Amino acid sequence: MSITRDKAEVIAADIILDADILGTQTIYIPAGAMTPRSTAGAVVGSVETSTNKVMLPTLDFDGAADNFAQFTVAMPKAWDPGTLSAQFIWSHPATTVNFGVLFSLQAVALRNDLAADTAFGNVTGGAPADTGGTTDDIYITPGTGPLTVGNSPVKEDFVTFQVYRDVSVGQDTLAVVARLHGIKLFYTTDAATDA
Repeated sequence: MSITRDKAEVIAADIILDADILGTQTIYIPAGAMTPRSTAGAVVGSVETSTNKVMLPTLDFDGAADNFAQFTVAMPKAWDPGTLSAQFIWSHPATTVNFGVLFSLQAVALRNDLAADTAFGNVTGGAPADTGGTTDDIYITPGTGPLTVGNSPVKEDFVTFQVYRDVSVGQDTLAVVARLHGIKLFYTTDAATDA
């Protein structure tokens, strides 16, 4: 059976479209979509820039003790469902020395008729510390290592994430609050649609 040029172009276009859709995708979670934990929770805040009055919602993580916040994502059916990774978008108020911050992330998969009180998976592997330095500048951390979602995830799971500032490690040296503005969450798809 021969394929006409027009049909071949359509097939080629479909292959290119699939290649664009499959692979790593991004979900952005702003600080306003996160809930501070009732125990040792981060503090909801905001910052207004001095000149242009840009308002930035924040979750403020203390420098003296680990603080926590959580958010949930109903994962797409096209998720593969393998490991995830993340980047953290943050800033800090005025301080003179020591600008290192280490955010970490954990996740647990929940689904129909499973107990919500289930242990989180591992902390993001190789989560790199990030270094600030300028008051009210926006910083974006390097990408984390692989994050394994706890509780044997499957497609379309309701995944709860826990973010925290790990002040017990030597790389976290910032004495003032670290203001989290949002998280870029990366996942891999193995289907072109959620159909």
